[in-house]
Amino acid sequence: MKKFLLFAVILGGTIAFTSCSKDEECISDTTGDKIEIQSSPLFSDSDLCTLAGGTMK
Repeated sequence: MKKFLLFAVILGGTIAFTSCSKDEECISDTTGDKIEIQSSPLFSDSDLCTLAGGTMK
């Protein structure tokens, strides 16, 4: 039961911090415009933004 509770606390904290980090936007390095990226379970938003030619700001 203690392991389940610990897992629940860690998972809840991870979800809370992940949702707070969504305030950043992917901005194009060349034009300065916002780039729309789709979230992926395999790559972080920062990695996807870099692949699209932008920077998280």
